[in-house]
Amino acid sequence: MKFPKLWRKWVGVCLKSSWASVLVNGSPTSEFKLQRGLRQGDPLSHFLFILAMEAQDVIMTRAGKRGAFKGIKVPNKGPCISHLHYAEDVIFMREWSETNILNLNRILRCFYLCSGLKVDLNKSSLYGVGVEEEEIERMARKLKCKKGNMSFGFLGLAIGANMKRVKFWKPVAEKFNTKLPARKAKCLSFTERFVLAKAVMGALPNYYFSIYLAPKKVIKSLDAIHRDFIWGRKDGKNKIHWIAWNKVVRSKKYGGFGTGRLRSTWKDIVVARKELDNMGINLKERLAAKVGDGRKVKFWLDNWAGGLLFMDRYPELFRIAKSKQDNVPECAIRLDDKTLWNIGWTRPPNNEVERAKWTGMLNVLCYVRFTTGTYRWG
Repeated sequence: MKFPKLWRKWVGVCLKSSWASVLVNGSPTSEFKLQRGLRQGDPLSHFLFILAMEAQDVIMTRAGKRGAFKGIKVPNKGPCISHLHYAEDVIFMREWSETNILNLNRILRCFYLCSGLKVDLNKSSLYGVGVEEEEIERMARKLKCKKGNMSFGFLGLAIGANMKRVKFWKPVAEKFNTKLPARKAKCLSFTERFVLAKAVMGALPNYYFSIYLAPKKVIKSLDAIHRDFIWGRKDGKNKIHWIAWNKVVRSKKYGGFGTGRLRSTWKDIVVARKELDNMGINLKERLAAKVGDGRKVKFWLDNWAGGLLFMDRYPELFRIAKSKQDNVPECAIRLDDKTLWNIGWTRPPNNEVERAKWTGMLNVLCYVRFTTGTYRWG
């Protein structure tokens, strides 16, 4: 990765100069030198682990290009995904075949020989979607890993579960109860309960509701937790509700307290999207990014220069773009009074159609003006 030699030497010293002792019956043993790299709790561990996982990402990418392991193609011109990393957790995705699974095992073996990081197959699981249970068990025995069962949890979400069923929303309700427990309500004033409940309702459900459509019964139960916490409960009984609940959840603009109701908020968003679609208005095309400094705006994949996305407006150029994930500044050379555009190509536009599209794109780009600050949607 081209880190300087001196920096690498510093890291090496950190790894090789550590000493430790162990408490035995409350008394420390004599110190001994650590021989296996980082000790647990070392502040460098997270950083160096990410670097190691970057190497693993490179290996998987090369394997995909050579046909040894191909990921799942996301529809609607989406990327091809073969693996997802989150901290020390990794999910590998691929169409089911014995060759693919064995190739993955070989790739992980190569990664271990290069980095010293070995996958603990005893803690790994093999899942199959639309595959016979006997086939999954056979391959799991061959890899000496566990057979996974749908559904399973990943990043707090239930994967493979039917989220139209209420029982799979129990973890969400438990989190609400944890954040808004009845015992905490007794120690807070009405104003404090109101502020805390509003903060929880405004943040906690968004992650789940932006991915899954919640059943009405789930939303009613979450609203009940919200309501009970604000009014407080005593010995399992609700206290007197001095204000109509509709007024509590109503927007301040219309004379309410503005705490919000889950069902009306998300229902309004869905209804508005459907109404716009029926009117022939594509919300994705109408929402455009005000580019700002452009650092968080994708050149090809975001609507930032008016009209369609560049990937849709200039598909001939998009096909020969070297990096389709570049943000706007990575494609621009900003001088004092003008901006020059430098798109990375796998090859230059070399036929009449491509050159005409490139000229048209430059005519659009000549009106782009960068400003200070981050982007915003409008």
